[in-house]
Amino acid sequence: MEVVFVAEALDGVEDSTAVQAATRGPAARLMRICSDVTAEGTI
Repeated sequence: MEVVFVAEALDGVEDSTAVQAATRGPAARLMRICSDVTAEGTI
């Protein structure tokens, strides 16, 4: 499986700030969820 994360800065927000926020929040959480082990095995 391949996952691509896409982030776009809002008007007036620096690209680097937007990418940092996207990486720290949703992307990091999704990667942790995908590696979780459940009663049915690894996701």
